[in-house]
Amino acid sequence: MVIKTDCEKVLGEAMPALKKALGALDTLDKGDIGEMKNYAKPPEDLVMVMDSVCVLLDKKTGWDEAKKLMNNPNEFIKML
Repeated sequence: MVIKTDCEKVLGEAMPALKKALGALDTLDKGDIGEMKNYAKPPEDLVMVMDSVCVLLDKKTGWDEAKKLMNNPNEFIKML
């Protein structure tokens, strides 16, 4: 019962962040993806986010790989 209580507490703390992230994801559109993809030298935080996305999708990390994922913006948004 202690484990269940601990898990529920951690889940309760994580859920607001998940809901906020899902809300932000709903605002992405094809133009946003195109803008990100066209960076010759992207900001470090964008690279970090895209590396994280690559890890979650079981893809290689790195900006070149991230750009490949964004080649089809609509499909990329669906994957997210």
